[in-house]
Amino acid sequence: MIFFNRFIIIFFFIASCRSKNNGFTDKYIDKDSVIVKLKLLKETELTRIEFNPLIYFADTISIGQPIEGKFTIYNKGRVPFFIKKIVNICDCTVIESIKKETQSSDSCYINFKIETENFKDGFNVRMITIMGNFHPFFRILCVECYVGNKK
Repeated sequence: MIFFNRFIIIFFFIASCRSKNNGFTDKYIDKDSVIVKLKLLKETELTRIEFNPLIYFADTISIGQPIEGKFTIYNKGRVPFFIKKIVNICDCTVIESIKKETQSSDSCYINFKIETENFKDGFNVRMITIMGNFHPFFRILCVECYVGNKK
């Protein structure tokens, strides 16, 4: 009887976790029109990519000091990688991609510049979302900095 009770508790815990994850996917990811179109691609049209870095840390800065940098994307798959959409959260971020399509075993860059006039003292994060022909169809890149006096 004790085994049966534990089994029931574990079953309901697992079921509740699954429904929460599906709710997140349904509400955010699956409603983006670009993601919906990318999901129609065949498995043979998808590639594998790697980023360097995934998180760009700009160290300690003063308010108003712009942050400039780049993310490198390596195409590690067999088919060309293409960027379908790049999204940033705020107007303070300017993003530029040199190539829209990158061949297998090649790389491309995402250059960014962030104006920091509206940053607050302390830790700040800005996110850039890249969408393309790879699983899970999007990746979130972070730019982090600390605004204040260097310690």
